[in-house]
Amino acid sequence: MVASATALFPTSVFKVNAKKNVDFINEMGEKCKKVGMKFCFHNHYTEFEKVDYQIPYDVLMINTDPKLVTFEMDLCWTSFAGVNPVDYFNKYPGRFELLRMKDLTSGRKVATIGEATINFKPIFAKLKKAGVKYFVVEHNVCVTHTPLESARISRELLIKNL
Repeated sequence: MVASATALFPTSVFKVNAKKNVDFINEMGEKCKKVGMKFCFHNHYTEFEKVDYQIPYDVLMINTDPKLVTFEMDLCWTSFAGVNPVDYFNKYPGRFELLRMKDLTSGRKVATIGEATINFKPIFAKLKKAGVKYFVVEHNVCVTHTPLESARISRELLIKNL
């Protein structure tokens, strides 16, 4: 089961109460485990905005139980926040079972992966360290190609680099 902070909490509540919300997220992980599923947290950019000298995403990474909660890093939103995904793969190895793949133009529009601002080579080099098992290629409003062209190009890029 994949959920984001925006799906679970109002943004202001999540950011201010990130530590308290860890208990809820671990509880969701426990419930998922009981029915044979795993709980997965999906980020947006707001989880990387500091609150009281802490980054809410780090609070989640440090305080959620790895046996109950995994993470789907959205490379587009992480990059939008000015964060290097590889830094998180190194800091929290094995915690990212899913990667949400989409690229970001300099004008901050979603683009076909590999055709805009995100440098995927160092990301692909750290997939094993990150713990990646699955990729989700997202093209909700891609500005560089039609949806089918974008899917084909993205698939080819993944096959070439895996």
